[in-house]
Amino acid sequence: MTCPHKRYHAYRGRRNRRPYYNLLKSYDTKEAAAEAVKINSEHTTVLTLQIGLGNVEILERAFGSENVIAGTTDAAATIVEPGRVKHTAYGNVYIGEIHGPPTQRVHEIVALFTKAGFNANPSDNVMGLIWTKLILNLAINPLGTILRARCEKPIDNDYSRVLMRQIVEEALRISDKKGIKLIYPDMVQAAYDLAEKNATSFNSMAQDFLKGKKTEIDFISGAIVKEGEQVGISAPFNQSMTMIVKALEHTIEN
Repeated sequence: MTCPHKRYHAYRGRRNRRPYYNLLKSYDTKEAAAEAVKINSEHTTVLTLQIGLGNVEILERAFGSENVIAGTTDAAATIVEPGRVKHTAYGNVYIGEIHGPPTQRVHEIVALFTKAGFNANPSDNVMGLIWTKLILNLAINPLGTILRARCEKPIDNDYSRVLMRQIVEEALRISDKKGIKLIYPDMVQAAYDLAEKNATSFNSMAQDFLKGKKTEIDFISGAIVKEGEQVGISAPFNQSMTMIVKALEHTIEN
């Protein structure tokens, strides 16, 4: 399905009181937030559905922690051209407060997404959702990018399956130490299942790399390395994934 979307430009007049949706690549969040804060009300609710870690904290610094909510989605779309978006996969949207049960503002934004045709739901475990999606992405995305392969390749041989398991198990030790309540009881199998479900597709990081674009590796594998350092747990497999992908990016830049 392909449909038009409206593009809005920042203005310097009356401040916006509507919710602000930050749905950019993670490496653009800081710059975008610095601009968005200039045109939004001090009480604007800010929602991020981005992949990886760090976006919530950037937005909290810009807008205030009391104004930021978050969530995840497995719906997918691509920009065909300016003004046209291709909806490539239906999925769920989960939204909630960073800590605690869903509030009135969460239910109101969930209702907006539902009205727009999404399968949207409130959640009382947003950080668990974010970390679950993070771990699935760090299991699949960097390896698929390094192999320059569709999602089927990392699960079609024992070598890469073992590597995926080691990458996930590192992240699980860190999430367990931090007390994160993940969604799936077996995250390794969940990663295998997701790769199989999307077997014929390139993951988003691989797509960016193959198009010569910057990847979100610092907010995925790189982020889990930093989280590990904070709790005294090393993550050498994820560190290696981060360094290899960044080395590949360097070959494009030069």
